[in-house]
Amino acid sequence: MDSEKIELRKLLFKHSAEASNLLRSDYNGLNTALTRYLNFIDGQPVTRAFIEDCVANHLPSGFDKNAEIDEVNSDPYTIFNFPPSCEGESAVTYLVLKAIVDRKLCQSFHLLLGYAHGSRKYDDMAEGFLNDVARRLVNGVNQAITLKGIELGLDESVTQVNNFGNSGAAIASQTTNGSSTTINQSNGIDVNALNDIIGKLESSLHELSSENRTIAADAIAAMKDVFETPQPKPSILKSLWNTLKGINEGATFIENVTKLGVLIAPILPGIIG
Repeated sequence: MDSEKIELRKLLFKHSAEASNLLRSDYNGLNTALTRYLNFIDGQPVTRAFIEDCVANHLPSGFDKNAEIDEVNSDPYTIFNFPPSCEGESAVTYLVLKAIVDRKLCQSFHLLLGYAHGSRKYDDMAEGFLNDVARRLVNGVNQAITLKGIELGLDESVTQVNNFGNSGAAIASQTTNGSSTTINQSNGIDVNALNDIIGKLESSLHELSSENRTIAADAIAAMKDVFETPQPKPSILKSLWNTLKGINEGATFIENVTKLGVLIAPILPGIIG
């Protein structure tokens, strides 16, 4: 069981990295990014089992992936339709993306145009397509991995932060038995001061709305995990701090976020300014 937990935790991190790579792709890299992500989920037993179940048991009756693609590709500004359930949505998205790659349509102007939101820039089209279509599969797979983690008892409430997109960071965090975490590695930062400001941030979460409280709590938990690694990745830390900074609510919370930024600035040049 312990080995299963370790492998699943590794899968969470790997999937986060692969999803981030996909959702940050530009127009020219779209084919490679889609192919890489699809190959990844096809090659992992947990994610492959999820996809197979979705396709076998949740695909809308009469669904024809090629007919759907032809309709969108032949009529500019037409977009794909998706069923309401996570499993059905994941099944449709998976089959559509696989067919788009197989048919070499990743850079089809008409296929992407409906996702450009008024822009004529190719990178904007690709970004819109990834956010509106590919992200559905990413979210479904992420949910499947998370639920598997809960089944294995990694945590009663699995904590995850997925900053997928152009921010350039993706991280998944799972604690054991709901325990709190204390940062033990300094990585060039005063450990006591860091734990103190993290504690103050957590204490000021009550100032936030329910939605923002969840976002902030997840970001803080993920940041703790990052600081526990031998070499924390600046890009991930900066993205998590930006997530906290983007919450413009709660005077004490905002003050604590600013203090955190000052504290970690030595390893994140340019974070304050």
